[in-house]
Amino acid sequence: MRAAPQMKVEVDGAIVTRPGVVDVLQQDRAGIIARMRPQLLPGEILVERLGRIPTIVKEPPCLST
Repeated sequence: MRAAPQMKVEVDGAIVTRPGVVDVLQQDRAGIIARMRPQLLPGEILVERLGRIPTIVKEPPCLST
């Protein structure tokens, strides 16, 4: 079994590596359209940046009134 590919991301100002995860965007008889993204932990949001390493930010807690 092969290890998952590692992807560089910025978390809290530091560059770290996270395992890559495949997201299937579309699938039909002609084939599959997929993308690779870094693994996200609960409460994290991926922010893509054109030409730069993506960053991961923490989701703010929900405020209930």
